[in-house]
Amino acid sequence: MEAILLVGLLALMYSVIYFFIFLIKKLRNKEHTLSKKKFYPLLIGGLTLFLIGVTFLDTGIQAKLEEEVLKNEQLMQQLLDLQEKYDESALHLEELNDQVLIYETEIEEMKNENKALAKEHVSFQRIVKELEKDNQAYLDELTVLGSENKRLLSEVKELKEKQSIQVASLNQTSSSSTNTTASTNNSNVYYKNCTEARAAGAAPIRRGEPGYAKHLDRDGDGIGCE
Repeated sequence: MEAILLVGLLALMYSVIYFFIFLIKKLRNKEHTLSKKKFYPLLIGGLTLFLIGVTFLDTGIQAKLEEEVLKNEQLMQQLLDLQEKYDESALHLEELNDQVLIYETEIEEMKNENKALAKEHVSFQRIVKELEKDNQAYLDELTVLGSENKRLLSEVKELKEKQSIQVASLNQTSSSSTNTTASTNNSNVYYKNCTEARAAGAAPIRRGEPGYAKHLDRDGDGIGCE
């Protein structure tokens, strides 16, 4: 009976070792599966043989075996808990991998956007350089126009001065012409005597007025035909 007990115990130990090896391989390869044909027969058979052997032992040994069985059950429960935690960890790991893929996709999109922005930046720099060139050309043109404007203003000023001189000259010529005309008119009017002057309505005639003559002003006081 001790042999049956020993065989059952060895089968249980082998099943436990096999389960730990499975967990280690599972961590390395997610697709690795537990062989039910090996694990459960060893576990159930070993436990059955162990219980059969225990039943034929004395009370002290049986108590120890029951304690060992209890420990084994606790160990199995721990193994089941570990398996459950492992499954949860594997599920969480898959979720993390999915998030990593999402982040990698977002990072790739951001890289593409950065490349597009870099191209746009280069294009904007070219446009800015062209605008600067155009602006400089406009400034040069404005400088030329300013110089031309100053020259035109100077010419306009000179023309105004010449015009002023010409107007003054024309005014002087006109005044001289008026005086000449007046003198001519004064010299053209002639009265033979005061009777003719009175008949024309020009008497009395003062010196400087049209028709004045010395023969009309006998007393020489500057007023003729008094």
